[in-house]
Amino acid sequence: MKKEKEVTIFSTLPPLIGVSENLVGLAGELKKHVDFEIISFKSLYPRFLHPAKKTLTPEWRFDDPGIKYYYIMKYYDPLSWVYAGLKARGKILHFHYWNSFLYFFYFSIVKLGKLRKKKILFELHNIETHERNKLDKLALDWIVEVSDAIVLHTKEMKEILEQRYPGVSDKVFVVPLGLYIFYGKPVEKKLARGKLGLKPEDRVLLFFGNIRPYKGLELLVDALEILVKKGKDYKLVVAGRDWGLWESIEKSIREKGLHEYVRAFPGYIPKEDVKYFFSAADVLVLPYIKFSSQSAAVLVSLNFGLPFLAPDFECFKEFPGEKFLFQSGSPDSIAEYIERFFEDKNFSKELMEVVLKKKDEYSWSTIALKFKEIYENLRGGL
Repeated sequence: MKKEKEVTIFSTLPPLIGVSENLVGLAGELKKHVDFEIISFKSLYPRFLHPAKKTLTPEWRFDDPGIKYYYIMKYYDPLSWVYAGLKARGKILHFHYWNSFLYFFYFSIVKLGKLRKKKILFELHNIETHERNKLDKLALDWIVEVSDAIVLHTKEMKEILEQRYPGVSDKVFVVPLGLYIFYGKPVEKKLARGKLGLKPEDRVLLFFGNIRPYKGLELLVDALEILVKKGKDYKLVVAGRDWGLWESIEKSIREKGLHEYVRAFPGYIPKEDVKYFFSAADVLVLPYIKFSSQSAAVLVSLNFGLPFLAPDFECFKEFPGEKFLFQSGSPDSIAEYIERFFEDKNFSKELMEVVLKKKDEYSWSTIALKFKEIYENLRGGL
């Protein structure tokens, strides 16, 4: 019989999308403190159901051979879900959750875990899906009921959960996501801009990530139009998978006469190319319409030391702070803050200082220690 582990983590691993980058970043540091294994999905869902239709890398391996991981779960095979639950050797089962469809996978595994006297920890990357559906509440009700601990990534998420579920506070922990180190290190700006067809003297704005309704790319295009009409010369780089919106946005760009101010890469960005986008940009802009968690694009930008401008949602008031937040939903405010970033050197310098200071707090070594403490608290109840 194989030796029991302290923790089994259920999540995605590359090449699958989901939260793979988070787990890869955490695993290398967590191994120094915790004996764990990872059970991942072999197939997450049929490709035709995913609007981005991402091209996947066929194989992937951890650099550290000491990290144990298994690709087991298949969306079309309920027996694989049961097998995953039976194979789990951890005293604690740690589930990554970012979409309510995971309820179907995790339900039987949690049932088996409870029968086997395991402790259940859910790490919620979203309280609700970005495009809400009827399953969200059912799944969240169930998670709150079955969990011995719940990890959230922002104080705002914790406040939302506590408002909906009075009495849940004692088992809720806030642990930020760490830097997305998966994409390498910065490259020289001139080289990066050459790769993207940009000039060394360009003022470069970056929109990076899935082109989805809640991301508000249309607002950023409207803000760019305002700046161009004022005689300001900026280049907007759009990079990310299209969720069915790009055709209409591209049409709007042409109608506004902005095509020469936009460099668009609407598709899957290979891992090895991400560094060029974040090294070429002067600032990342997040024109989100709604948001309460942590932005993956911000975690990539922190890794590259790139400052960002964000809307005035509670989750961004924690970082980078209210001084640097534009009014959500307002192209005029977005344009104002972009202009301030480039024209007010004190503003941009202070923002950069805040970003660089935060890098240490979001290091995976710091976050691994926080999870170690949570696991120890749970083990105390075993």
